[in-house]
Parts: sequence; C-alpha cells; structure tokens
Amino acid sequence: MTDTHHMEADIRQVGGPRRASLELRGTVLVHHQRGWAGSASVFIPIEWITVSSRRRNNMNYLVCLSLVLLALVSLLSGLVLEVTRGEAPSLLMLLAFAVPTALCCGVSVLCLFRFLQRHRTTVLAVDTDHTGMRIEFWHTPTENPQLDALLERLSSLRERIEDVTQYPIHTSHTWYRLRPFRAVLLKGLMYSLVLYIPVSLIADYLDQHTLLLFLLLPPAFYGGHYALMALRNLGNPKSFRAAVRSYNKGEVRQADSYLRDTLAAHPDHAESLLLSVYVNVEQQQFDRAFAQCRKLAAFDRDHADDLVKEIWAIKRMHDRMDAGS
Repeated sequence: MTDTHHMEADIRQVGGPRRASLELRGTVLVHHQRGWAGSASVFIPIEWITVSSRRRNNMNYLVCLSLVLLALVSLLSGLVLEVTRGEAPSLLMLLAFAVPTALCCGVSVLCLFRFLQRHRTTVLAVDTDHTGMRIEFWHTPTENPQLDALLERLSSLRERIEDVTQYPIHTSHTWYRLRPFRAVLLKGLMYSLVLYIPVSLIADYLDQHTLLLFLLLPPAFYGGHYALMALRNLGNPKSFRAAVRSYNKGEVRQADSYLRDTLAAHPDHAESLLLSVYVNVEQQQFDRAFAQCRKLAAFDRDHADDLVKEIWAIKRMHDRMDAGS
C-alpha cells in the first residue's frame, strides 16, 4: 500500500539562498531554493536521504567579519598614505577616519561573538550513485512546528520504506529558473567586490582615483556578453523569445501557449521543440513531451533518446508523488 501526504515547511539554509523550503509529496522530498538571480527545485526519493543533526558555527558572521576588516584596512591605509606624504592630518580628517573605524571595530566584535556561538542544524545527506548532496539548515526543535512535523514524517516513511514505496527510483531531477541578466550582473559585481580593496589601495597610492573605474569592467564584460547573446537571439521567432521569458519567470502555461504558436508557424524550430519538451514535462503532459521528442530526433537523435530516458524517470517520480493511498 502506498502512503501519500503533502507537507511543506520553510527552512533557513546554511550557505544557500535565504528563501528555501522543503516539500514532502508522497515518498519524494522536494527541495525548493529561490534567489535574486533565479530558483531551483530538486526532487529526491526519500530512500536516498539520511537525517542527522549537529552543532556548527555560522560562517556568515565570519564572512561579515572579513569584509569589515577589509574595510578597516582600507580606511587605515588611506590615513597612513596621507601621513607618509608628509601632510599632517587635520582634526576633521582624523574624525572622518575615527568614526567609521570605531564603527568597524564594534561590528567586528559583534560578528566575532556571534560566530563563536554554535547553533543546532539538521543535515539531510542524499546518497546518490554519482555525487553526494547535502541539505543543511538551522533547526531548533519546537521553533518551527511545520518543519518538525515534516521531518518526523520523513523519518517515519524511511523506517517503512518497503511498505510505502511500490518501486525504487535511481535518479533525481531539478527544475531551474534563471534570470539571465540578474545572474550575469551578480557575477560581474562579485568580481568587482573582490578587486575593490587592491584597486582602491593602488588608486590611493598613485593618487589616481580614476583607476576605480576599472571596477566597472567585470559588470561591463558580462553585461556585454549578455547583450551579444540577446542580439543573436533576435534571429529566433518573436513568440519563442516570449516563451523563454515566460518560462524563466515560472509562467509555464503562458510559455506553453507561446510555444504552440511558434511551432504552428515554424514546426521545425529545434529550440522551440526542446523547450516544449521541458514545458510539457513540467506540466506532466508526458505523452505530448514524448511526441515532441520524436520530432526532435530528426535533428539530434542521441539528444532525443537521452531526453526520452529522462522523461520516463521523471514520470516514475511523479507517479510516486501523486500515488493514492
């Protein structure tokens, strides 16, 4: 007999996006992650999961401490450069350095204190044939009743996995939602952040503050690459471009509508056929997804064959998620 139950709870993930949740559907655990640059959902059979707990330090406070110390070094280096040039710093200049320096010291002490505190986490270790995966989140029992109930049910299902599962699954799958412009902008800004301290020190030493414009190069490079790809994409039908935008926003039905229009006018458009496969699978329209794979085989048989195998695995996953008791 198959046991089915749908539960969902938000989690505070360790080292991941701040917005994350766990969803237990039938005998499949779904891990949702949502960030500024996109989102993803991973579907995991519960027989792969081992639940444990431990205490650990919050590395976010260590990262914060490092950034504050870098800012403090930048401030003090600016003052040292002024002194080495033989210029006596004025009282106003000293105050301008003293106030942010004191603030940085206070924040550093607070970050260090919070980092040294150890907090309880729950670890979901996923044992796969290919690579290990860990979902770790901050968890204090009784603090989140929904999460407590979900973990209790997960453990209960795992203890009687042979009774509640009709067949094992040897694969998992992930749905991605990516905001391309946000992703490339974030990547460029991260490089600029890493380069900020050395570039600012060189600019202060040479007294050439225009060198700070160098920090605009990483976002400009990745932004230019995105613009080039967008320009190349103009060669695709307008309805296909609209379908891609809708799909990336999570508007699957709207994307499906645009793709139907595209394929009606351009039945041999390979990119539309490929995206249509994913859209139909996500809507659990598996027969139509298989039909699109047969059309796609005319362009790339190997890729189409791999997609068919993937669709069968996903279909079995959804059968387990939706099975009635």
